[in-house]
Amino acid sequence: MAGPTITTHERARLGEPPNRHQGDAALAFAALLLLISSFLPFFTLDSTLCGTAGISCSSNGWSSGSFPLLPSVFLLGIIGAALVVLSHLRPNSPRPAGIQLDHWGTVLTVAAFWSALWSLFGGGADVSHGAGPTWASWPR
Repeated sequence: MAGPTITTHERARLGEPPNRHQGDAALAFAALLLLISSFLPFFTLDSTLCGTAGISCSSNGWSSGSFPLLPSVFLLGIIGAALVVLSHLRPNSPRPAGIQLDHWGTVLTVAAFWSALWSLFGGGADVSHGAGPTWASWPR
């Protein structure tokens, strides 16, 4: 028979370290979602040329036309999340340049977020991002 369940507040009161595995699972799930979203259309070009020629004018994170997007958003975020989870799984993880792996991972995920934020503002008048309204439909 299992013992009583101890809450996070009771662990802190007893001086035990908090359970980090819930946060690690959420971070790993977010990295998986980031990997899946890299294959979805990131932007679509609204042009009559695309419709008449029968070609696809959308681009995902893996296309060569949006190359800076792949390493700066998707790969940095996935690698950063992997470093954070790895540092929590290994008690004596290596310290490159004297910095802990979870700190490296945090810096990489923040850089990925910053790059993703600025990539939303790029493009011209005919470019609409994969989700949300098109730029042309916004009031001017």
